[in-house]
Amino acid sequence: GFTFVTLLIKKISGAFNKHTTYASDILLFLLLFFILLKIYKKETDRSPFYLLILYLFFIVLPSIFLQGSSSVLATTFFLAGIYLLFYTEKKYKEFFAATFFAFSLLTKTNTLIPIAITILILLFKKMLTKKKILLLIATLLAILFFFELIFPNMINYTIVSAFKGVPLDL
Repeated sequence: GFTFVTLLIKKISGAFNKHTTYASDILLFLLLFFILLKIYKKETDRSPFYLLILYLFFIVLPSIFLQGSSSVLATTFFLAGIYLLFYTEKKYKEFFAATFFAFSLLTKTNTLIPIAITILILLFKKMLTKKKILLLIATLLAILFFFELIFPNMINYTIVSAFKGVPLDL
């Protein structure tokens, strides 16, 4: 995912260097902040000043010094799906939310936990019909299956690489 964004900027700018990576990071941080801001404005009418401060301290700074951009990209995809599901009334929002969830999961397998929690919330609070929840899950699985067909063993590699060096018999 992050590589795709970087390669897209390379295609547009015609260069691939550290400036391309910085540009993709900045665009990614801006996109994530924009999504968070839209959610924040739907939830409250307070000034977004505190959102900005929290965003800088809990997302931007740790990403720069600790995690790297893959976590930010996965979070951006996940929150885009959340925004579609909970804050819009668009037709086929479940399909597009599932697409964002799949890209989030393909970028960082850790997002399986918040995706599963989101689906459980939708089930228990009956925010969507069971048919729409099944559509969401089916779309998510279809996209994962599609990527597995295009890139064989991708999901297996992602899961195994997450546990590299950790004994699997714990």
